[in-house]
Amino acid sequence: MRLRRQVEAALDTLLFAGYVGLAPISPANGASPVFGEYLPILYEVPRNAQVRQMAVRQVAQANEKFKQRDFEGAMADCDKAISIDPTYPLAYYVRGAAKHRKHLLDAALEDLDHAIRLDPKYAPAYIDRAWVRMNQYDFDKAISDCNMALQLSPKNPAAYNNRGVARREEGEVNAAINDFDQAIALDSGYELAYRNRAAAEAQKGDLDSAIADSARAIELDPKDAVAYADRGTAKSKRGDFAGALIDYDRALQLNPKYSGVYVARGTAKRDRGDLEGALVEYNQALQVDPKNTFALRHLGVAKELKGDFNGALSELIRAAELAPPSRFNDYDQFFIWVLRTRLNQRDEADTRLGQYLEDRKQPLLEPWIANIGQFLVGKLAEVDFIASANATDPDEKLGELCEAWYYAGMKRLLSGDKQGGLDDLRHCTETKKTGFFEYTLAEAELARS
Repeated sequence: MRLRRQVEAALDTLLFAGYVGLAPISPANGASPVFGEYLPILYEVPRNAQVRQMAVRQVAQANEKFKQRDFEGAMADCDKAISIDPTYPLAYYVRGAAKHRKHLLDAALEDLDHAIRLDPKYAPAYIDRAWVRMNQYDFDKAISDCNMALQLSPKNPAAYNNRGVARREEGEVNAAINDFDQAIALDSGYELAYRNRAAAEAQKGDLDSAIADSARAIELDPKDAVAYADRGTAKSKRGDFAGALIDYDRALQLNPKYSGVYVARGTAKRDRGDLEGALVEYNQALQVDPKNTFALRHLGVAKELKGDFNGALSELIRAAELAPPSRFNDYDQFFIWVLRTRLNQRDEADTRLGQYLEDRKQPLLEPWIANIGQFLVGKLAEVDFIASANATDPDEKLGELCEAWYYAGMKRLLSGDKQGGLDDLRHCTETKKTGFFEYTLAEAELARS
C-alpha cells in the first residue's frame, strides 16, 4: 500500500511538510522541507569555442543567483545561456532546478530531461529529476533516477538521501533507513539525512531514535522548522504532549506558514480524545493553506469520528478534487465510498468508485490498492480480498491486514451484518497499526456499538 499506507504516519511525522505532503513544495523560504537543496555544481564540457565560454559565464552568474534563491534571475540568465549555446547541458540543468524551486514541475522535468539527453553522465541532473518526480508522486521513477545517479557518483550523499525518501514513501522503510545511513556515513553533517532518518524511524515506531535524530538535525540547523515539528510528533506519540507543544510552537515561530504543524498538533489532540481541539487545528491549517489536502483529509476523518458523516463526506470530496492522481487520492475515494454507503447512497458509491477505478490508468493502481477498490464495488470476494493482504514484509502485511479488515468490516456493517462487521473491525484493531486512518476509524466504530 506504499505511500498512502503511511498517510497518517507520514502526517504525524510531518514528512510532507507543505503538505504535509509530496505536493509541489510551498514553504515560505522556497526550499523543500523533505528533500533539501542540491545546489548546481558548475562544470564546463571541453569545447574550444567562444560561444561555450560565453554560455559558461552566463550559467555561472545564474548559479550565484540560484544560491541566493533568486530563481527568476537564475532562469533568465539560463535563458540567455541557452540562446548563446543551445547544446550546453548545464544551462538546462540549472534552469530546470530553478523552475523546480518555483514549483513549475512539468517545465522543470522538461529541462532536466534535456540536460540528461545532452550529458547522460551528469549525476546531479538525475538527483534533481528524482526530486521533481517525487513531488509528482512518481516514486518508482525517482528511485530509478537515484540508482542512475549512484552508478555515476557512488559516493554522492544526496542520491542516497533522495532515494531513501522515495523508498520510504513506497513503504520500504528499512531500505530507506539503510539509504539514510549511507548518506550520513558519507557526510556526517548532512542535516537532511538525519531528519529524514528520524521520520523513517518514527514510521517504524522507534520513537527514541527518531527523537535523537531530530535533535541532531536541530543541532546542525537550529532554524529547521520541520525537524522541530518531527520531534514534537515523536514526543507526542511517546506521551510527552507538553514537550510536543513546545516543539510545535518553535516550528511555527520559525515558519508561521508551515500549515503541516497545525495538522500534526491537531492529530496529537485527536489522539488524546480532544476532537474539538483537533478540528480547530485542522481549520487553522486550512486558513494558512486552503489547498492543504492532508488537512482536509484529517478534518474529514475528525468529522467522521464525531459522527458528522455529511460534513466528513464534504471535506473528503474537497480533498479528492484538489489532489492529483496518486495513492492519496485512491484512498480518498475509498473513504468516500464508505461515507456515501453509510448515507444510503450505495448505488452512487459503487458507480462513482467503479468509474474512478476505470479512469485511473496513469499512474497505474498498485495491486493492493486495486484489490481494495475491486472488493468495495463487489468484484472481489471478501475471502479472496483478505487473502491478498500478503506482503512479504511482516510490518507491511500487518498494514494491509489493518486496511483489509476495516473495509471488510464496514462493508458488512453497512450491508446489515452487524456482528460480522464488528468482528472484522476487531481484527483491524488487533493489528495495532495505530498510525492508520483505518485503525482509528475502526476503534470509533466499535465504540459506537
